[in-house]
Amino acid sequence: LDFGANVSGVGTINTPDNPATPLINNGHISGNSPSEQITLTGFVKGVGTCDNCNITGTDAPGFSTAAVNRGSVSYNGTLEIELGGTTPGSGYDQLNHILGAGIADLGGTLDVVLLGGFDPSVGDSFDIITAVGSIIDEFDTINLPALDPGEFWVPDQQANVFSLDIVDHILGDLNGDGLVNLADASALILALVDRTTYDVTYPFVNEESAGDIDGSGTFDLGDVASFSGLFSGPATATAQAVPEPSTLSLAIALLLGLAIRRRRCG
Repeated sequence: LDFGANVSGVGTINTPDNPATPLINNGHISGNSPSEQITLTGFVKGVGTCDNCNITGTDAPGFSTAAVNRGSVSYNGTLEIELGGTTPGSGYDQLNHILGAGIADLGGTLDVVLLGGFDPSVGDSFDIITAVGSIIDEFDTINLPALDPGEFWVPDQQANVFSLDIVDHILGDLNGDGLVNLADASALILALVDRTTYDVTYPFVNEESAGDIDGSGTFDLGDVASFSGLFSGPATATAQAVPEPSTLSLAIALLLGLAIRRRRCG
């Protein structure tokens, strides 16, 4: 679709979901309304705009990194975002939903790719999606590239901005695997009982930051109860296997007591 060209209406544009034969949109694609969208099934790229669109194929905005303006879009395929620097547009892909109602309806898969040897560092933040209306729903899957040891991705979805942040710790992630789950309980106990062994075992974890769950400014026994509170969110098929917070606190306290006793006896 050339610059200045327009496609409007309702229906489906069927093209291959293949980067070798992309649908290049440098014009404007517009569905009639949020309930009468134009669905794009193929591999889509270009710097054009779209409004009231449903992308079920692969969405690769721009031709390299680019800042692209859009209206309301439903993301139900794969969104490919390229990061090659910290400046929107020239450094990384940014989708700005500023036309029409400006709603970004998330779903499908977010694939993030680093370009040209770019190595993001702690403190970097990438606002990859903005929306003057709102950002609703969530990506089903987020695929993120590997970072240096001690650095972690944190997807941050707000009402009008979806960003990817680089941090040096995740609150409660005491074993440094980028997740907060029951596996961190043993690391928590080790850190409280034997800090020297913990530092050797998990050299890339900033335990003073990751472990200060109660926000007191110090990682200590007071964080045990707060750690269990990290599991008090809405139950899911996975979360149902996690003990209740009070039970988890008691279990950690008992294990911690045993660990301290064994250390003293040893």
